[in-house]
Amino acid sequence: MQEFDILITIGVIEAGQPEIDQLLEIAGEYPRREGDLVSGRITYFSCRAYGVSDALALRLAAAVETLHNWSLIHEDIEDGPPVRRQKPALPRQYGVPLALNASNFLLVKLWTYLQSIDGLVSYSIAQKVREEFTSLILQMIQGRHYELSWIHQGDFRRLSQNKYFEMTSQKISRRGFAGPLRLGALAAGVPPPPEFHEAGKNIGIAYQIRKDTSSFFPHRIAKSEKTEWSGGLAFPLILALEDCPDEDFRVLSRLIRGEVSPGDADRVQAILQEKDISKRCRERIQSFLQEGRRALEPAFSRVLVSKWADLIRELVQELSDSVTQS
Repeated sequence: MQEFDILITIGVIEAGQPEIDQLLEIAGEYPRREGDLVSGRITYFSCRAYGVSDALALRLAAAVETLHNWSLIHEDIEDGPPVRRQKPALPRQYGVPLALNASNFLLVKLWTYLQSIDGLVSYSIAQKVREEFTSLILQMIQGRHYELSWIHQGDFRRLSQNKYFEMTSQKISRRGFAGPLRLGALAAGVPPPPEFHEAGKNIGIAYQIRKDTSSFFPHRIAKSEKTEWSGGLAFPLILALEDCPDEDFRVLSRLIRGEVSPGDADRVQAILQEKDISKRCRERIQSFLQEGRRALEPAFSRVLVSKWADLIRELVQELSDSVTQS
C-alpha cells in the first residue's frame, strides 16, 4: 500500500537540503524493504469492516506501520543484528547515531498521523484512538524489557514457555494484532469486542513463534527470511533449554547472548534435531492460530461489512498455510 509511505514532509522539515534528504532516506529505509505489512493490513481491514472511511483507515494503518518501523530500529540498536529484511540493519549501515535520530523522526511522524485524524472523526473518538496507541506502545516497551532484562541477568534456567508467551503477548501481540483489531471498532466509535484481545494475543504469539522458527528452520516456513542469528530469546531455544544438561545449557546460553562460535552452531543444530524442536514449534504455531481464529468469529459476526473481515480471515490462513507439516 503506497499510502503507508512515511516519506511525507512534516511541518518544520524543509525538503531539498542534503542533510534532511538523508534523514528522510534513512527513515524510509525499512518501509521500502519488502515486509508483510501484516499489522497495517489488519488495521485497515478492521477499520473498513466497521464502516470507517478509507481516508481514516489508511491513516491509522500508516500510523501502525510507522510504529512498527520505529520499534525495529530500536531493536536493531539494542540487539545489533547484521541484517534486517535481507539488507544491512540501519545501525550497521549508517551507524547508531543516525539510525537513532531517524527513529525519532518516525516517532514524530506517528503522532503527526494521529493528530491528523481530528478532522475525520469526533474529538472523543480521536482521543480514544490515541489512548489506544499510548497503551499498546507501553505494553510493547514492557514486553521488550522482559526480554532485555532476562538476557542481561543471564539466568536462563528460569525461562519457560509461559514466560515467553507473556513477553510475546505484550511485545508483539498487543502492537501487531490485538491493537490493530481494536482500532477498527474504536475508530467507528463502538466498544471493541473483548474477543479481539484473546484473538490478537494468540495470533501474535503464533506469528512470533513462526518468525523465530524461520531463523533456525527456514525450509519449514514458506516465504521466510533467513537471517544471521545475533542473539535473543527465540522459541526454539526456549524449548531446547528444557531439561538440558549443563554443557548444552552453556552452549544455548552463549547463543542467546549472541556469542556463537562455529562449534556451538553445530551443537545447537544437533540439540534442536534431537529434541524434535521444528515439529514442536510448528504444532504450537497451528495451535495458537486455531485459538485465535476461534476467538475472532464471535466478534466478526457483529461487524458491518463482512468482506473486510473475510480478508483478515485470509491473512490468518496465510500464516497457517506457510507452516509446512512434513
